[in-house]
Amino acid sequence: MNVRRASLPALICLVFFLAAPLSAENRAPTGSFKQLDEEHRELVLGQLQQLLGASIEKAKQEIRKNGQLKPFAYVGDFEATGRYVRLGEDQQVRPEVALVAIQRAVVSAAVDGTLAASLLYVSAKDAGQLTDNLKERFVSELSEKDKKLDDVRFLLIEMQHVAGLGILHVIPYWKSGDTWEVGGALQQTIEPRLHQVVKARSTDNKEQS
Repeated sequence: MNVRRASLPALICLVFFLAAPLSAENRAPTGSFKQLDEEHRELVLGQLQQLLGASIEKAKQEIRKNGQLKPFAYVGDFEATGRYVRLGEDQQVRPEVALVAIQRAVVSAAVDGTLAASLLYVSAKDAGQLTDNLKERFVSELSEKDKKLDDVRFLLIEMQHVAGLGILHVIPYWKSGDTWEVGGALQQTIEPRLHQVVKARSTDNKEQS
């Protein structure tokens, strides 16, 4: 089943918590991404890119096979070691219900203090949450394939890191004969929700201590 025409934030706004201090030397500070030095920015971007590279093909394969995607998350620790969070193949539920279950699992991992980053994968029928600039870029690229925005669906990947970076990775795909074709990806920055909730939880813990 595809995600219906619901707003992206309503579907994939995850609630994250950080439960314990983390001491791995490879972790980035949990301050604002804009305040990080170049070394830590590269570290954060590298961790997200590594997680994306480890999980994107699985999503593309499912799109090419079924023309749709069952929601799942791919989460990583501070060494960028990843694992999947998704419902079992025998669990037939609506996408929004699956997302709630996935959110709870992600929250559980975050409470354990093992979550540095999360990539949430969903498929959607429209690009309603994209910026005007990103829409224009897609229109330009799709026109070379004689496609319009209304002709394609989208694979949406929300990438979040506790260091204060949020990225929406968007891939168009469309039906061509009996097969589904996948186009090239574009990105836009989004609210760093993971960082925001981690910061809020840290503040709450300080006030309670």
